[in-house]
Amino acid sequence: MKVVVRADASLDIGTGHVMRCLTLAAELRAAGAQVHFICRNFEGNVNSLIAAQGFDVHVLPLSETETYGDYPAHARWLQASWQDDVAQTAEIVRRIGAVDWLVVDHYAIDKRWEVQMRAVADQIMVVDDLADREHDCDILLDQNLYEQAEMRYAALVPVACRQFHGPEYALLRPEFREARSAVERNHPAQRILVFLGGADTANVTARVISALQKLDRNDMEIDVVVGTANPHREEIRSLCSELPGAHFHCNVTVMAKLMAQADLAVGAGGTTTWERCCVGLPAIVLIVADNQREVAQTAHRTGLVHTLGEAAYVSEDDIHKAIEQLLGDSVALQEMSRAGMALVDGEGARRIARVLISIEV
Repeated sequence: MKVVVRADASLDIGTGHVMRCLTLAAELRAAGAQVHFICRNFEGNVNSLIAAQGFDVHVLPLSETETYGDYPAHARWLQASWQDDVAQTAEIVRRIGAVDWLVVDHYAIDKRWEVQMRAVADQIMVVDDLADREHDCDILLDQNLYEQAEMRYAALVPVACRQFHGPEYALLRPEFREARSAVERNHPAQRILVFLGGADTANVTARVISALQKLDRNDMEIDVVVGTANPHREEIRSLCSELPGAHFHCNVTVMAKLMAQADLAVGAGGTTTWERCCVGLPAIVLIVADNQREVAQTAHRTGLVHTLGEAAYVSEDDIHKAIEQLLGDSVALQEMSRAGMALVDGEGARRIARVLISIEV
């Protein structure tokens, strides 16, 4: 079985789309599938990380054109016309040969692109959470939490398309599932995890560190995590050296362990929401991207997280007060932890991999 993934990472896009596809790819490989990635060579890409995990990466060149169109809303994320992108992708897929599944995780790709790719891929799976454009796909995965989730895509996918919705299908690495058994949260909160995504171009992390400095507590351990795509990582390293109890981590491979050890997180929305839930880590959430807004608000209403709102409008004082309040409310922390673990069991990637493998192509 051959699977091709079309996804990108960049300073604008972030790393989340590729990272969750890597998780699915690992499950597929474990089941005997051969998986290839097709990614454009953007600044802030994680192509070397994909290769380091043993997957073939086919790199698309940067485009010289600046005409990307205005549909869909994220069209500029391709940094090429959709016609050029589909032609380049199709050429690579033809070279790979006899592709059973094409997995697409890209906000700039829609039905027009997917229809053209039918000529070279037997079946198409789309990973999405925006529900803002039509798709021609056989499977639609939206791993986020929404009210009336299936209705969001009712008019956007073919009638025969199989839809999988909710954190039950969240594409989480196996270590999060494994870390659940070691979690103990029956002690006073003394360890905080800070992670605002792989890129964090707005440097929200620095604002959170400043808020933590205002706690004026020497009994706390603080893990601050940044990705290699973070352009402010050296500044963050320096700020951590001035914060008592702070530990700086870049491009960690033990995120599940850090989450399991922590008592409270300050972070962004996106896939990390479900990683935290899986290990029962309560969180203060700052919305750092438009696509995180609805999920973060829904998670707040259902008691999974404490969402402060759009990061651009949240001050250091707001963050400081929220941290101080939750550190002193063990009941709220325990309730958040239990709710998260009840919702997310970490088996999502395995479930989706089984679906892809079981469908005859």
